[in-house]
Amino acid sequence: MEGNVYVTDVGKQHRIVILSTDGELKKVFGKKKRVVNIKKDGGYFFFPNDIAIQRKSFKSKETERIYVSDSNNKRIQAFDKDGNFKAIIAIGGLPRGIAFNNKVKRLFAVDALGHKINVYDDSGHYQLTFGKQGRDKSSLMYPNDIALLGDNEDDIVITDRQNKRVQLFSTSISLPRLFQLLRPLLPLLPLPLFLLLFLLVASRKKKYIVSDCFIDEVLTTGRLDDFIFEKKKYHITPYIEDFLAKENIAERFLNKLKHNRKVSRSTLVKIMDMYKVDENHAEILALAYRRFIYHPVLLCCNDKLLKAAHELGIDAQTPEVFFGEVKGH
Repeated sequence: MEGNVYVTDVGKQHRIVILSTDGELKKVFGKKKRVVNIKKDGGYFFFPNDIAIQRKSFKSKETERIYVSDSNNKRIQAFDKDGNFKAIIAIGGLPRGIAFNNKVKRLFAVDALGHKINVYDDSGHYQLTFGKQGRDKSSLMYPNDIALLGDNEDDIVITDRQNKRVQLFSTSISLPRLFQLLRPLLPLLPLPLFLLLFLLVASRKKKYIVSDCFIDEVLTTGRLDDFIFEKKKYHITPYIEDFLAKENIAERFLNKLKHNRKVSRSTLVKIMDMYKVDENHAEILALAYRRFIYHPVLLCCNDKLLKAAHELGIDAQTPEVFFGEVKGH
């Protein structure tokens, strides 16, 4: 790192300190500020939590960029080796530990509230996410930090805080692991390999269905921007489409909304009769119940909807769960 040591100061200052390897102060940069627009006001921090170093090449020891997880501003900032601001990566959630793989030029960022790891290229473009909330093997509960190990930096070590463990992941894949992932799709072996791989990837993705009560809660608590900034597509019924238009917020979602066709009348009547819900909520439940490839997740907070979703075996999330705002953490 060219003799530089980079330190995050989250005391009163909320800044980055650059020291020599002898501990001599070389530079201090950054000021404390809780920003309103996370895509603006570069150089300001609110609880800078971690630093990752991007070298000029995999074998080089010379620093090209440093990345700072600006945790409570819900973003990562990029600077040159001397602390001059370069870019902002808007994350949402709560970015904590970060690490940069200099072999493949990828930035790994822990989202503690999302219970997941987001991956970005060296231009700040989102690439993929792995990890999910849970107590089982490979699931995460409030992960906090991350480190990359191995000759190619392809072993990923994550501190899984509330599960009280450290987990090891790998970006390389062995043949036994590939077989394990493909085994659920073995009945489809006559299909072309590329289609099998597509089904494997797609089956691990989630399909988010939005209810009116969820939108109401998001608006009431002032979380609309957070909701829109999430890197997700939202599936809506014609009723929710009208609801968003009535609230004058539909156009703010840009291309994040997926419109769905109406459900058959007979299906609606059956759901209405069985779960004592109105027609609009029956349509939302019907959409969430459809399982083809993607895993459906119903976003709602209405007790009757939540109960019906549970009885139908639908994964449902309240705003608190969706945004990771669990009390006591």
